[in-house]
Amino acid sequence: MNPVLVLTHNTLALTKKCIASIEAQDIPTSIFVIDNDSSDGTKEWLSSEEYKGVWQQFTPQLGVSKGWNFGLNKLFYDPVWNAEFVLCPNSDTILPSWFYRELLTCDGALVSGVSVDRMEQIAERPARMERNPHPDFSAFLLRREAWEKIGPFDERMVNYCSDCAYHIEAVRKGVQLYKTGLPFYHERSSTLKLAPPKEHLEMSRQADADRQVFRSIYGCIPGEPAYEEFFKCEMQ
Repeated sequence: MNPVLVLTHNTLALTKKCIASIEAQDIPTSIFVIDNDSSDGTKEWLSSEEYKGVWQQFTPQLGVSKGWNFGLNKLFYDPVWNAEFVLCPNSDTILPSWFYRELLTCDGALVSGVSVDRMEQIAERPARMERNPHPDFSAFLLRREAWEKIGPFDERMVNYCSDCAYHIEAVRKGVQLYKTGLPFYHERSSTLKLAPPKEHLEMSRQADADRQVFRSIYGCIPGEPAYEEFFKCEMQ
């Protein structure tokens, strides 16, 4: 069993493509979808015979951090799953058929691919597999041993920045996270882009609030020079 956790919110067309790419992996997969209170037909599709995996809907929605924590805790510790590792792609990604298998060959507690914006870029596995110490949380493989050392994602940040906080906490605890050169297609920020105006505004406000929580904890926000200081030891 090679478990996959997917969070989704009102991205049905993209979610279908993501799930199809997971089902097309060249190793067997078991999919668990968390639907964060979608209203675009996602619930109906997940209930249909077209979708073969396991799913759960939350109303009101959990958000990203709580969604990851709920799903990972279930997949790692529920005796039905009892997973040693979990692949976590965003619902707006498309994975090449060899993606999961190749990530499993990489050592490290958390490893990711690298997002690209053209489908032809995922046609073939790249010959060079250089590592980068900044993982891409749009499609990452997390091992249970890392989860137990680092802990859960910080739920004080609802949708944004908890991945960056997770990276800092990993560095502080001596756990290596890195990005490989394995490409996957990613339609970035699709949930925000597809949101109607009122929800778009609410999500933007939440993003700002999450950044301020991050600043209150770490004294900076992702992208600032002070943020990069946390990872200098990894670059050496």
